Amino acid sequence: MAWLIVSGIVLLAAVLAVILWARQLAKHSFRCKACAKEFRVSWRRLIFTTHSYDEYSLRCPHCGSKGCTEQNVPGA
Repeated sequence: MAWLIVSGIVLLAAVLAVILWARQLAKHSFRCKACAKEFRVSWRRLIFTTHSYDEYSLRCPHCGSKGCTEQNVPGA
């Protein structure tokens, strides 16, 4: 029975970590590779978006292109 409680706590901590990561990442803007315009995305959308390092598969709200966008890190 104790393993069930520990598993629940670990699962809750993992979900909380993912939500906090996505909320922090949503503060950054993204740049479309097709039109080069910057845009922001909600943290809920970022949770379910496929990504590789700093490239995310998002739809640009300006040109509608769906493809990899680059994360625009402030100060970089």
